Amino acid sequence: MSSSSSSNVRLCGWGHSVGMWMTWMLKNPRRRFLGCTNYNDEYINCGFFRWIDPQLSNKWYREKMYELRAQANGEDVMLDAPPPPTLLSIFMLMKPRLKLLFKILMNMVMSLELKVVELESSSS
Repeated sequence: MSSSSSSNVRLCGWGHSVGMWMTWMLKNPRRRFLGCTNYNDEYINCGFFRWIDPQLSNKWYREKMYELRAQANGEDVMLDAPPPPTLLSIFMLMKPRLKLLFKILMNMVMSLELKVVELESSSS
């Protein structure tokens, strides 16, 4: 979160000043709120918090606002990132010789697992 100018008005019973802040989290990009100036300190934070701006109702617009700010700050943000590759997709991209080696290794692993299961069942 980043701070902006604030009028140091005392609103809480502890006498803490309240500042105006702006959040740039994905859920509430560019949304202003009033909060205790000690919000980072768990011991002296009075807990005062109040939204100034309404939440953006359009999820696409919220995500675009977040992405644009990240790009302006030189950050790499990909909200629509593709899912991580699966073992099958990696296998399909392998060269034929590597596929053959992979199949041989998998067969060896499977045969070892079967032998372990047989040994466990015979010892019972």
